[in-house]
Amino acid sequence: AIVFLAVDIFLLEGRYYLSRLPLTVELPVLAHLAGILLFFGYLCLIWLAARPSYQRIFARTLAARSFVAANLKINLAILLPWLIISVLFDLIQLAPVPRLKEFLASPWGEPILVLLSLFGLIFFLPLAIVRLWGCTPLPAGPTRQRLEEFCRSQRLRFADILLWPLFEGRMLTAGVMGLSRRFRYILVTPALLEATTPEEIEAVVAHELGHVKRYHLQLYLFLFLGFGLLSQVSAAPLLLLLLSSDLFYQLIALSGKSPDTILTLASASMLFALMLGYFRFVFGFFMRNFERQADLHALSAMGSASPLIRVFEKIALLSGNIRDLPSWHHFGLGQRIDFLHRCEEKPSSIPRHHRKVHLALALYTLIMLTGALAAWRLPPDLLGEAPKARFAEALIRQKIREQPDNGLWFQLLGDLHYSRDQEP
Repeated sequence: AIVFLAVDIFLLEGRYYLSRLPLTVELPVLAHLAGILLFFGYLCLIWLAARPSYQRIFARTLAARSFVAANLKINLAILLPWLIISVLFDLIQLAPVPRLKEFLASPWGEPILVLLSLFGLIFFLPLAIVRLWGCTPLPAGPTRQRLEEFCRSQRLRFADILLWPLFEGRMLTAGVMGLSRRFRYILVTPALLEATTPEEIEAVVAHELGHVKRYHLQLYLFLFLGFGLLSQVSAAPLLLLLLSSDLFYQLIALSGKSPDTILTLASASMLFALMLGYFRFVFGFFMRNFERQADLHALSAMGSASPLIRVFEKIALLSGNIRDLPSWHHFGLGQRIDFLHRCEEKPSSIPRHHRKVHLALALYTLIMLTGALAAWRLPPDLLGEAPKARFAEALIRQKIREQPDNGLWFQLLGDLHYSRDQEP
């Protein structure tokens, strides 16, 4: 889907057509949103192709519309923060306040605004997401009463315990959402409630409480901000690498596209590769070990790992025998079960794992602070004149190919060569 979107935007001049949509001059976010809707169109095709496999695994018949709608709801929740912040940014740009516009035009103006908006959204977004997902309160009864008493015993306050109708409620999962107790929700799918005993669902909730007790939600935000800082710091060096590369200019010559189009495409590709590497190896490392910390909290809260292990075994069986399937973000269920057995047999493994996470976080923080200092101390003109001149030459040569009868472009190319002592 990403590859086809890139072809549409960069090679088929999709940006030009998107920019012609109504009101995109006043609100640029509309053009970006249209591009994202195009991307979601490709995703819908992929989901439709995946539906037969899903139905075979779960032995269920799902209407195509319902299956696509369920996937859309999950992904729209991810899109919501960006959409709100982008609309806010465009509206601020329209405001008749010159000093505010000057601040936003500064190198750190937009990142600071995004950061402040993100902090505001973090507290209120869960309320919008649970409504988007169609979550409803867990009905009163023995299960709800037991879970509420368990949360009170763990000294955890929350807004509500909700039924999460993920894929018609047939997914076997649970979650916790929200930093503030006023907007903190515990989510449980109906299928998980049906498949587990009261003690086992208590262990699942204990695992989710472990994320809250260990401040994993706040740490995830910190890790997201780390990627923002990484992309900010690496932008200028990556641009320098591109403009100094012979391969970049060969791509311009082979494609016949304008240098600025190839530059945008190459920059986006490098940023995407950076994002994949960061979330797969850095973010994924912390996610896997945070999950183990949450598992250990369930072990401590329940007094035994048996209830949570039984839940994992049931999920593995009912989800298509996935016990030994590796997972880059949670560890495989078999790995998590083995880890809990080791910790029960050798309790010294528990503090050792927490120390490992703490040391990794300290090292990550040190690297991020070093990166922030490096970004602050980077020279304003890191690129230098040579890469700029080479890119300018590529631009002028593109114009000569487009307008061979316009002598101005030949004059500018001659001036450029003369300024670089290339008289011949």
